[in-house]
Amino acid sequence: MSLRHPLFLAVASSFCGSFAVAAPPVVTPPVSVQVRLGESASFTVGATGATPFNYHWYHWATDGTVTSIDRCDTTATCTIASVTQADAGEYNVEVYDVNGEHASAEPRATLTIVDDEGIVAASCSRNDVQAAIDQIPAGGSGKVLIPAGSCDWGTGLIVVDDKASIWIKGAGRDATTITRSGANDGGPVLSDNNPAAIITFDCNDGQKVEFSDIHFKGPVDSAGHLRNERYSRGLELRGNCQDFKVHDARISKFTYAGIVVKGMDSRGVIYNNEILDNWMNGYGYGVSIQGWTGNVNAFYWPALDLGSANAVYVEDNYISGSRHSVASNEGSRYVARHNEMVVWRTNSERNPALLHTFQDGQIDAHGPYEANANVPWNETQSGSRSWEVYDNLVKMTNDTYLNENGNEANPAASNMRGGNGMYFCNQFDRGDRPPPADPKAANWLFTNPLVSWEGNDRCHEFDYPAPYQVGFQGKSFFWNNTGHVTNNGNASPNTYMDDETCYPRLIAEDRDYFNRAPQAQDDDQWGAYSQYQPYPYPHPLRHELIFADGFDSGDNSLECSAGRNGRPTASRASVAR
Repeated sequence: MSLRHPLFLAVASSFCGSFAVAAPPVVTPPVSVQVRLGESASFTVGATGATPFNYHWYHWATDGTVTSIDRCDTTATCTIASVTQADAGEYNVEVYDVNGEHASAEPRATLTIVDDEGIVAASCSRNDVQAAIDQIPAGGSGKVLIPAGSCDWGTGLIVVDDKASIWIKGAGRDATTITRSGANDGGPVLSDNNPAAIITFDCNDGQKVEFSDIHFKGPVDSAGHLRNERYSRGLELRGNCQDFKVHDARISKFTYAGIVVKGMDSRGVIYNNEILDNWMNGYGYGVSIQGWTGNVNAFYWPALDLGSANAVYVEDNYISGSRHSVASNEGSRYVARHNEMVVWRTNSERNPALLHTFQDGQIDAHGPYEANANVPWNETQSGSRSWEVYDNLVKMTNDTYLNENGNEANPAASNMRGGNGMYFCNQFDRGDRPPPADPKAANWLFTNPLVSWEGNDRCHEFDYPAPYQVGFQGKSFFWNNTGHVTNNGNASPNTYMDDETCYPRLIAEDRDYFNRAPQAQDDDQWGAYSQYQPYPYPHPLRHELIFADGFDSGDNSLECSAGRNGRPTASRASVAR
């Protein structure tokens, strides 16, 4: 029993008269500090009691290791002359009086490294990044800087859901790499309660978020091939994130999607990213834009609002090796512009067991998931609401890849299966590949957009209009799409799986979609199409703080030009994969 135990003190008082036990020192703990790299940092403890005192200082590093700071053992102030990343973490001290009694200074003080921009994580490890994020108080705002390095988070992930605004920024996509090698499909990872991305921003309380300058890399095997692990994803923004920015990052080798945006009213801009080799048979999206927020039976079908800020903008990105470069569903609205999208017609960089023909459209819009002729349209889960697709360059590599039937595969440029919108001034490039000899392959030609419906094989079950089809409560327009084109670049029906009751009964040219720019006679109760103007480019958010990238004034012309017709400022054909 300790001499300081209350029972011992009571007995001593009753039977020993003047016998007394010395009290430990009373300490005032040091306070937390924020300093820049190279600056000095000092912690001072206050103490009262039987002097003189001795001090034992300890550093609790961000990785959990504890180190004694012997050089500070004789002083109430412990100073770090020139702070490095390794000095970040917590500090405390034990104070000993002349009688050997001691007390520990609690709570520990924190040393946070900052620069002119924000809080600097001690490393790119999951624990260090989380510790830096935690330095921003709930409801507060700030920037977290992740230093250069390569870190494997294993099965680790981070969910950011309590900051008013936050920017997570690396040292550059060639300098900061974070891998999640332990991602797996062990559960219903599509539920809102089970995130599967390396970092998930949850904006349900109106948070404003930004992410940039980091390479997120998905699970690969020892040969660098994608592992067949369902639903892995790099970055996710959920809960109707408003005015978000994702830029200057590299997101590669995830099976479900590189970037996922969820929320019926999401709006923001994704730009200047390299989104590479995100693929799995039946999945594999560069950017997936979903209106779904957790209710699988959710119905959402907003009014058309083309040319406005109310959409997810995907612009000036290099997207390569995905099943769909951009995919959408569930009432979502998106704009894809000024991107370079590349179809790699080989699986040489993927697990050879994961064969894929790459015949799916690089630019995609879904119809309803489970259309049912016996269920009213407004009780059916909705497909994509609107899309604006312009000034993109869609390319095919020159290598040959045969499909499962031994025929040369011919990927589609796009497949608009639902919703309505504008599709113009895109350029298609087949490289050196000739057009397919088989006329039946024309439905899958790489070089022209397709219109279809999600339930092509069940068109006979539905009256016109089918739920959420192209032409449902709106119209769509295709014009000035050039390059290696067939049919003059016009949109044409995708008759794959057609039960011969789809076209033109359900989807008809010059009623539901038009191969020309909109005109005054097209305007109806759903939209003033003839008044359409693209939203200013670059997106205005790219000018704003905490968003400052320094662009000139925007362009919202409907005219194609040599400098805008799907030609990003610099080709990235040789980008590191």
